[in-house]
Amino acid sequence: MKSLASDDKTDATDHAGTKKLLQQAQRAWVQFREATAVPTKYTLNAGGTIRDIAALSCKIEHTEQRTKQLKDWNKG
Repeated sequence: MKSLASDDKTDATDHAGTKKLLQQAQRAWVQFREATAVPTKYTLNAGGTIRDIAALSCKIEHTEQRTKQLKDWNKG
């Protein structure tokens, strides 16, 4: 988010609008992660004692992927 700020008066980029869109996308991504990681892993491991670990591992994997996406996006 810090990289979306600009003190350059000649920069015509809508930084505030971009931040808002990124925040909306991130909120949607969190909903996606919560809707897929936990229910899927709980269902696949129903009745097993490993289901909490499997769900957490899935959330971590999703988060690592998203972090990489955001870092790559910021480079562009």
